[in-house]
Amino acid sequence: MNKRWWIVAVAVVLIAALSLAGCQSVAPRGAGTGESADTAVVRRGTLLVTVDAAGSLAPGAEVSLSFSSGGRVAEVLVDVHGDVVIGA
Repeated sequence: MNKRWWIVAVAVVLIAALSLAGCQSVAPRGAGTGESADTAVVRRGTLLVTVDAAGSLAPGAEVSLSFSSGGRVAEVLVDVHGDVVIGA
């Protein structure tokens, strides 16, 4: 039992040492050395982002609509981009 205990202890120490060495090799440069990161002053304003892409769009789901009665819209009482207020 004593020999088995030493083998397990050596294996645990070896795994711990390899893990520590692996962590040191993948740590970002300057981590833990007191170097400061780049900073910027925050400003309020409008964020404008333009995306240019090519491809096709597909809906996530399609639903067939059926209505119990048909008809036509007689009048639209709102302008494009107009405000809609409940009860007005």
